[in-house]
Amino acid sequence: MKVSPMDLNELSDDALLALRFCDLPLDLQHSEIQPLIHTLYEELKTRNIVIRPPCYFADEWFSPEGEPIIAVPFYLGHPRLKRLEQKWMHEVEGGSADWALKLLRHETGHAIMHAYCLERRSKTKTVFGKAQTYNPDAYTYRLYSKSYVRHLDDGYAQSHPDEDFAESFAVWLDPHSDWKTRYRNWPALKKLSYIDEVIQSIAGKTPLRTQAHFPYACAKSKKRLKTHYQQKHKLYQEDLPDFWDRDLQRLFVSKPDGPVGTRAYQFLQQHQKSIVQSVCAWSPMPKYTAEKLLRDLLQRARALNLYLRRPETETQLEIVAYLSVLISNMALTGRYKGHSR
Repeated sequence: MKVSPMDLNELSDDALLALRFCDLPLDLQHSEIQPLIHTLYEELKTRNIVIRPPCYFADEWFSPEGEPIIAVPFYLGHPRLKRLEQKWMHEVEGGSADWALKLLRHETGHAIMHAYCLERRSKTKTVFGKAQTYNPDAYTYRLYSKSYVRHLDDGYAQSHPDEDFAESFAVWLDPHSDWKTRYRNWPALKKLSYIDEVIQSIAGKTPLRTQAHFPYACAKSKKRLKTHYQQKHKLYQEDLPDFWDRDLQRLFVSKPDGPVGTRAYQFLQQHQKSIVQSVCAWSPMPKYTAEKLLRDLLQRARALNLYLRRPETETQLEIVAYLSVLISNMALTGRYKGHSR
């Protein structure tokens, strides 16, 4: 049975996790994301783009394949749900207005591609590459590449031709990006110029695709929040490099030294800010990436029930050195690499 918005504030985490998505009192029109959607629509209107991608609540950010719509994560429908997301995932993707607007522009890029079938245009394939021939195993994140725009973190434009298009569109749409100046003499300017060209070709025109089926809509989903988070954690853990457990067990110990030892994850939480600052002072990796990497390690340290092996000052230096090596390997090779003996 659906609860009221006020009821959510009174529910414990366990009670909240027992709810199904369809039980949540989600109201897009009165949510914090609605003013940002309005901003997005105004930006599209300014560019004479007819489409206003309908937004709806689902389990995460995405624009469904072939659908001219945008799915917004359910937790942006209520502050209590944002707190739950933070507790389970240690971050709230799109939790700030600036971040959410970036994501809305990005997903609009996908929606416009779907609405006007831009993926079929030969020039789209020439400029951004052919998605059907993309090999994710061959993908390498090039930190300093100027062939891609820099919009979302982690070099997201490099992950797939469709993402490259969406990221380029987002930069083009942003009224404050000054993309002609910022990307002058960059190969990425060719992509932005194509976006400018292709949008002019569809300006004022009715989309070719207008129907939408709103897949994975919360209003129709009987999945419980607890199941949702358990599945995300399982997927999340499967994505972790297989060497991390081994390395963490070298940095920490499985049994406390003394009657009351310091938990490794608590130590990492306590010193997170200073560790990230130290790593980023000597690394080209964005702060967000370093924070995410540390959170990944923190979660594994907690799952493995590890404790400090050495004094805190020495441990902090080791963690900074370890993260710096991982980040350097990622920048050079496109993947993290563990310690080899």
